[in-house]
Amino acid sequence: MTAIGGGTWRDVIVLHKQPFWVQEWEYLVLTGTIAAIMFLTWGLIPPGHLFGVSLKSSTGDAGVLLDWGDAVGVGVCAVIGAMNGLRAGCPLFVSALCGMITATFGGVTRDVVLNRPVRILYSHAEIYGVVALAGATVYLSLHRFAPKHQATRILVCIAFVVAMRQQAWTHGWRMPVWKAHESL
Repeated sequence: MTAIGGGTWRDVIVLHKQPFWVQEWEYLVLTGTIAAIMFLTWGLIPPGHLFGVSLKSSTGDAGVLLDWGDAVGVGVCAVIGAMNGLRAGCPLFVSALCGMITATFGGVTRDVVLNRPVRILYSHAEIYGVVALAGATVYLSLHRFAPKHQATRILVCIAFVVAMRQQAWTHGWRMPVWKAHESL
């Protein structure tokens, strides 16, 4: 759900077409296989460090390695979403939104289904949606100014998103919160 949810929402709501995985079923096979492997092996992974990096914290939560993997995934999905927006002939702003939706709305769907606070809508979590939107914008800017260098555009965008996510979790970057006046 998390892995393909963002692209599904992008296709159905913004691009008005059937979800990508209807034609490209290998995404379902890949995500289903990875989900099954993680479901079956997560309890076998000991807390602590593996090769100097924590995969699982002592509380059983995700460790640093999963944070890095998630950051790469956000960057990749921001690029894929922005590319799909461009291919569909969307304006640049809408293409950037396609990148953000692709990178984040799978998690939104997961949180809603599990009745949890939606991570990207609350200021207690590090910035996430803004980073995905910024990454898609970087990709689209490079697409305009360096149209012949697709691999470079993709790698720069992913590196930008990874760096921004790392800074967010390292320095606790959060979205600003509007404080209501007490008399309200």
